[in-house]
Amino acid sequence: MRHTKRVLTDDQWARLEPALPKHPPAPKGGRPWVSDRECLEGILWLLRAGARCRDIPVDLPSGST
Repeated sequence: MRHTKRVLTDDQWARLEPALPKHPPAPKGGRPWVSDRECLEGILWLLRAGARCRDIPVDLPSGST
C-alpha cells in the first residue's frame, strides 16, 4: 500500500519510459531491479521535499538505490 503521493501521472510516465534503457537479466541472478518509475519518484520526492536521502519514505526505494 502506497502512502506517498505520486509525483508523475501515468501520462507523464508513458512519455518518459521509452527513453529509459531496458535492463537485461543478470546472468548470475542477484537482487531484482527496483522499477525505474519508483526510483524516479524517489528522486523527485527528494528534490521537492529538500530532504536527505535517509529521510525518504519507506514506500519509496531506499536512498542507496
